[in-house]
Amino acid sequence: MSGRLARAVVSARYAVVALWVGAAVALILGLPNIKEAQVGALGHLVPNEADAIEAELRSNELFGFPLLSRTLVVQRDPDGLSPAEQARVARRAAAAGRH
Repeated sequence: MSGRLARAVVSARYAVVALWVGAAVALILGLPNIKEAQVGALGHLVPNEADAIEAELRSNELFGFPLLSRTLVVQRDPDGLSPAEQARVARRAAAAGRH
């Protein structure tokens, strides 16, 4: 059995290489380049009138560069966070706000 499989793989080696080359050419021609791919970036998922976008534009006016207001860090537990975990999260958020 393994001998027949080995012979089949060896005899089809040129077909396998041709398929790989064909797939690579198809991908090069079919997929968007880097500039085209960035048109549909994650920013298009956020509505233009979102508060986060307005805050980012305002930070650009005030500081000369946009702050990443659309970036969020979420601590989640499907069963709910314990009161101790909630307090720890609040302390970390307050410390991050101070620094």
